[in-house]
Amino acid sequence: MNNARSFLWIALAALGFLLWNAWQNDYHRAAPLAPPSQQASLDPERPAQSSGADLPAADSAPAAAVADGAVEAPATTPEPAARIVRVVSDVLELEIDTRGGTVSKANLRAYPVQAGTTTPSVQLFDPAGEHFFVAQSGLVSANSAAPDHRAVFAAAQDEYRLGEGQDRIEIPLTWIFYVLSFT
Repeated sequence: MNNARSFLWIALAALGFLLWNAWQNDYHRAAPLAPPSQQASLDPERPAQSSGADLPAADSAPAAAVADGAVEAPATTPEPAARIVRVVSDVLELEIDTRGGTVSKANLRAYPVQAGTTTPSVQLFDPAGEHFFVAQSGLVSANSAAPDHRAVFAAAQDEYRLGEGQDRIEIPLTWIFYVLSFT
């Protein structure tokens, strides 16, 4: 009878260890190994700061040789700059980024943060800050190119307002797809 009790205590200890180990894997935050001043140089995503003395000059780089009959690809064309389109209705105030058609800000105009005061209105979407929230969308096509959340759209105006007696506002965002061919 004493043997069964010993095995149960050992099994309980083993389960406790496994539970503690799983919790450590899920929630344990590792302390940084280096001080913050040295950590930037150890980060593989960011190149280390250098004085520039060990880098070759740009004009000393060899020119790219183009094979006979080959066409050299042009430098990347700059994308059009994204703009912010402001939309104001009787209830909402929106900001739509033309990059991807993203709704980046949304405020409830008639609803202050503190009821009965003139505090700022309730903010639903916020592109910065501790409560980051934006609404992104995009299309996917199996047959041809389609605008995604990085595509730059064109808008006819910078601001749209709901007129008196209107029920809705239409904000047309246009995406133009260019096909470049080289011969």
